[in-house]
Amino acid sequence: MKLKELITKYAWAEIRSALLRLYPDQEKSIAGYQHVYDMLLRLSAKPTPMAIMIEKYTDDFTDTPYDTVSGRDETGSYGIEFTDWSEWLGMDIDASTLAAYPELDIIAHCLWEMTFFGYSQEDIHKQLADFEHRRTSEKRLTLDEVKQALDLE
Repeated sequence: MKLKELITKYAWAEIRSALLRLYPDQEKSIAGYQHVYDMLLRLSAKPTPMAIMIEKYTDDFTDTPYDTVSGRDETGSYGIEFTDWSEWLGMDIDASTLAAYPELDIIAHCLWEMTFFGYSQEDIHKQLADFEHRRTSEKRLTLDEVKQALDLE
């Protein structure tokens, strides 16, 4: 099942309830999530070999459990928070995820992940461009410059 098929099965009120049950601190941002849901209903799904995987993890430092969303293909697992929403919609939901999570929870986790950097694709693209600019504009030091700065010679 593709994410687009899953999203169109449910009304916003059902998704809203699941989202706030899983992420109660997001009440203040619920209008942003509804805007994204409405946008996703209008977008076409773009075919992609990537599948959505949701897995339970436990934080090594706090022993706090959480769910993580990633994209998987035959080469590995990837963060997909910067992925175009049309591609999200075209991704299959991994069979193990469908077996382990209720459908409404899958949608809620995906909405939370896909909006991590904003509630519009433009906002997300700006964040990505900012990260890329900072990555490429920062001066990289040579080993000699590091030694000199640390006075290791």
